[in-house]
Amino acid sequence: KTVSTQSTWGTFQNHLESNPCWFNNSQVIPLLVHATQCLSCFVNCCPKDIVFVSNATCGTNTVLKSLQFTESDSILLLSIGYGAVSKTAQRVSHTTKAKIVIADVDFKAIFRSNMDDYLLERVSNTLDQHPEVKLVVLDVINSCTGAILPLDKVIKLCKSKDILVFLDGAHAIGQIPIDLETTEADFYVSNCHKWLCTPKGCAFLWVSPKHQHKIYPLVTSHPHGLGFWSEFMWQGTSDHTPFLSVLSALNFWTTVGADRIMKYNTDLVLWAADYLRKTWNTMEWSVPPELVGSMCLVKLPGTKEQTEQSAKDLHDELWSSRRIECLILCLGGSLWVRLSAHIYNEKAEYQALGEAVLNIMN
Repeated sequence: KTVSTQSTWGTFQNHLESNPCWFNNSQVIPLLVHATQCLSCFVNCCPKDIVFVSNATCGTNTVLKSLQFTESDSILLLSIGYGAVSKTAQRVSHTTKAKIVIADVDFKAIFRSNMDDYLLERVSNTLDQHPEVKLVVLDVINSCTGAILPLDKVIKLCKSKDILVFLDGAHAIGQIPIDLETTEADFYVSNCHKWLCTPKGCAFLWVSPKHQHKIYPLVTSHPHGLGFWSEFMWQGTSDHTPFLSVLSALNFWTTVGADRIMKYNTDLVLWAADYLRKTWNTMEWSVPPELVGSMCLVKLPGTKEQTEQSAKDLHDELWSSRRIECLILCLGGSLWVRLSAHIYNEKAEYQALGEAVLNIMN
């Protein structure tokens, strides 16, 4: 988190704890209104259509548990989607008897030059087999691979069939520009505490105005019946300070320049991926630049069959012996690293990673 955001967060917490009655009764709501307005400008939407939630998983649960599914409905997920989303859908399926259908997507498709057509084919084939699908959940940026998924064609297909679209943008805000005014999706969720660098427990949920009357917060409190925004903004006494700190984070981003920050991150992670592919002799696995934001998947050296335990062991060794923190994955029997880059990173850190992996694996 930026120093200014940490300081702002601490100031709000001091106000809250020094006089909680005064802060909650007279300060929180006006501040939340202001924070919502600022955030809505950053993602280009009407302030009335966006609310704060504690994380993307909370936003996902909110939408899936608010929609009225029946046993004749299905929810379509991508096979490479986030695990918590799948678990949420399973819970909804258990309570409503709606079915879950999976569009099988090979993670190696991110190395294709025609990923958009591949995704369209996989989803289209699944929808042809399951015309009862009511909701499709799509990753804006895939958590597993770090790739930006080209979704325009898939979203248009879903809307042509009158199917609801939920965009899981957990990693989106701060990695790529977001324009909710022009999206054809029905729901969009993203974590501010990832790339935007707010304190943990700060995310947003955007709901198209035509669906707001049927989306309710997970907790019902005093504002029940007062409308979409009011019901979400007060769900009982809690700590709203992570939401309020978005004001400082957004000020930092606009002062430095959002485009400038995103360009630095993308350029750095592309350089790092290219450097590590050469260092590890895995050049054949190159992600197209248009699918890269601030993360990139790179194959580690070696041909030996690997396991989830192998990935954990390497991760733990990198941290314990080199103080290098990065996500190591076992995919398709091989080890991969999901690189991340932000404005506090520099090239020397990725060079150190390249050398450390070779030393450990040899």
